[in-house]
Amino acid sequence: VNNITSSGNVSCSGDIEARHITASRIQLDSGGSSVPSIHFGDPDTGIYASSPGYLSFQSNAGGSPEMELSSYLSLRTYLSMGGNYISGVSNITGSSGALGISGSTTIDGDISASGDVYGVTGSFSHVLGASPLTIESDNFNVDSLGNISGSSISASGTIYGGGLNINGGS
Repeated sequence: VNNITSSGNVSCSGDIEARHITASRIQLDSGGSSVPSIHFGDPDTGIYASSPGYLSFQSNAGGSPEMELSSYLSLRTYLSMGGNYISGVSNITGSSGALGISGSTTIDGDISASGDVYGVTGSFSHVLGASPLTIESDNFNVDSLGNISGSSISASGTIYGGGLNINGGS
């Protein structure tokens, strides 16, 4: 048989084998994590619709999908990018709010936080904070090649400095 033409539905009780299938639309059942609707040789690895509006990519049947796509992209595995950049993204979060990043990270734009920011070292050309800017440290040193100035500088202990010149007073 060379061609089959039908003006209605075509059904089959067995497998359909073809080298190429052309269609304007293919509809499949939604499948599931243990039986993806579309699989590639391995019946445990494939694509399924976990719920309306969600497309899931599964490897190793069962469990959480490796990748889930809806109005956002959710990954359960490492993200590796050949171009070494992410662009056009408004929000990146990690599991339970923690996002682990290894290697150097360069940010082109502002970085903001609604909570505390921690680090071992930092290099800044400008630090802006609520007044007064509070620095908690057992041993806080300021090294400056230029002047350090302020309209009101106070200390609860002794201020030391080579060639210290204090003007004014009350």
